[in-house]
Amino acid sequence: MATQRSLTLPEALKLAQSHHRAGRLQQAEGIYRQILKAKPNHPDANFLMGSLAIQMSNNAAAVGWLQKTLQSKPQFANAHYNLGNALTALGRFKEAVTAFQKVIDLKPDHLEAHINLGSAYRELKRPAKAVESFQQALQPTPTWGRSTIAWAAPSRIRASSIRLWPAYRPPSP
Repeated sequence: MATQRSLTLPEALKLAQSHHRAGRLQQAEGIYRQILKAKPNHPDANFLMGSLAIQMSNNAAAVGWLQKTLQSKPQFANAHYNLGNALTALGRFKEAVTAFQKVIDLKPDHLEAHINLGSAYRELKRPAKAVESFQQALQPTPTWGRSTIAWAAPSRIRASSIRLWPAYRPPSP
């Protein structure tokens, strides 16, 4: 009779991610929790638990997981981005601005962070900052070609800013 061997941490993480990608969220969560029981500060497992929590509409839990991720991996742009999204969903727009700004500091070409930053500013009733963020999203960069911007940014910005434009007054010369 063959004996089963335990998975290594990288193997367990890979298996959990496979479940996660396939939509088997409960199985993925169980494995992530086992990994975190063995290694509580594992940044990837904490990040993936935060991402999973967002998918399950548990944004308050996501904030905790993502903050824990950032304690051990403070330059992890995607963790800041997901944190900004979770904070936005919770209506914590000031904190979301900080998270999205950190993403942009780390990855200036992060199109979605610029758009989401503009949306957070819009919610804070700071139309000039929102417009600035949306305009930045429309600038071509080495990462976003003109075709990407032409396809992605304008429709997202229009949808995000529909309530913004009537309130915006450009600065006087």
